[in-house]
Amino acid sequence: MGQKVNPIGLRLGGIKTWYSQWFSEKNYSELLHEDIKIRKYLKEKLYHAGISRIEIERAANKAKVNIHAARPGIIIGKKGSEIEKLKKDLEERTGLTINRIEIGKVDFLRDSARINIYYYESSNKENLADDEGPSDGDDD
Repeated sequence: MGQKVNPIGLRLGGIKTWYSQWFSEKNYSELLHEDIKIRKYLKEKLYHAGISRIEIERAANKAKVNIHAARPGIIIGKKGSEIEKLKKDLEERTGLTINRIEIGKVDFLRDSARINIYYYESSNKENLADDEGPSDGDDD
């Protein structure tokens, strides 16, 4: 049987970086679970923006969140109003001081697979809603 290697683990340190950048000796598991909750919340809330990657950097009680999306304008909103709401919401949920939330446009050469799946799923949902079901060929 062949050995299976995680492709991200193989590239870490060389051409890819970690999605979470922080260090903790005492509260590692708590912070890890908090990162997972933050990512899950952001992906559910900002699903329509085409999120491909979320990076979290921490230092003491401060955090920086980088969100890579296909449509960053949806996240930012008019004059940055949506990003301020998102920042306050994350601060309430985590108790951290969020220094910055950076929104980046997706590099389609690197992250296109997830975005293509997102668009495919959304177009299928619309098509399934319009579909009347299977037809037997009789148009009476």
